[in-house]
Amino acid sequence: MTTILATADSMREQIRRSSKLKGRQPDAVSLAEVEALIGPRPPEGYRRDLLIEHLHCINDAHRCLRERHLVALAKLMNLAMAEVYEVATFYHHFDIIRGDHEAPSHTIRVCSGLSCALAGGDALLQRLPALLGRTDLRVIAAPCVGRCEQAPVAVVDQFPVAHATPVRVIAAVQANQSRHPKAADDGNWKPSQWIRSEGA
Repeated sequence: MTTILATADSMREQIRRSSKLKGRQPDAVSLAEVEALIGPRPPEGYRRDLLIEHLHCINDAHRCLRERHLVALAKLMNLAMAEVYEVATFYHHFDIIRGDHEAPSHTIRVCSGLSCALAGGDALLQRLPALLGRTDLRVIAAPCVGRCEQAPVAVVDQFPVAHATPVRVIAAVQANQSRHPKAADDGNWKPSQWIRSEGA
């Protein structure tokens, strides 16, 4: 006869309880900054399914996700720090910065998907840092951004540059084009609308 010591659900709940914010606790300033971005706590608590949207709000406002903000968000949403960190590190549009290091003024992601690589994305990635010539910018490779028909594609923060060339990317940076085009539609645009339509 087999004895069931614990169900999968009970084990998950036990892990979740034991992993909640052991060690680092949020500071009052970080809690206030995060709450100002995601709104006051509803009576029923923050919805877990809005975690990615909240991460986008923080990343957009600060040009990065600071560890102290992740700790504060985990506390406010009553989530394990490990869960928040795993989601934040999974999506390539989030920039996690430890401590008080300065966030780059712009992050330029060059798609490394097959279509973009075949259309010259690798060469673009190699040339851009020297052509931009600025230490406050970061140029990195990114997984497929889902715009294969526009290859090669670069993304300046959230602004996609289709059929990217050094001239087009530099022009986007100089014009400070960093918001996704849908962000200009109306003041109520949320990053989650982009997530649902195009992927994070």
